[in-house]
Amino acid sequence: MQTANVNVPIRVTGRHVSVTDAIKDYAISRIEHIHLDYPRIMEVHVILDIEKHRHNAEMILYCSNHITIEASHECDDMYAAID
Repeated sequence: MQTANVNVPIRVTGRHVSVTDAIKDYAISRIEHIHLDYPRIMEVHVILDIEKHRHNAEMILYCSNHITIEASHECDDMYAAID
């Protein structure tokens, strides 16, 4: 059984938006230390989406023991949605 994953792989993808290096780096910087609080996270997938004026950020955390945690937020600004 894995107790801590120091290098959590983080994937950032975009729907209807091209993911720039700045947005990708910002999303990774907000998530890269999450393994300190939740050591059983195996992988993180960030999905960024824009529909008209709505900016959506969805994060899916794949954990050990087949647990999946999903969180999403909608805002007027992509950076605020990631936060």
